[in-house]
Amino acid sequence: MGDVDISEFAGDFVGGSLTWKLAHSARFVELAHRASKPCHIGRVGTPKRVRWAKSIGADSIDSSFPLWTLDRMAEFVEAIR
Repeated sequence: MGDVDISEFAGDFVGGSLTWKLAHSARFVELAHRASKPCHIGRVGTPKRVRWAKSIGADSIDSSFPLWTLDRMAEFVEAIR
């Protein structure tokens, strides 16, 4: 992935199946950061995966998990902190 030039883009978006994202997202975060760009990971889901995304350096995420109940919202916010 070292020969990919993303300098013309605002950032990097990682999507795909959960299995694929877990296997490859860290490399896309690294690629984006080498180009001084942010990396967003779509559909991160659960608080456990929020912590995973933070651990690999993702700049932003999205998830519908916190929208279902107030308890889920609290869990999600805690994972972000």
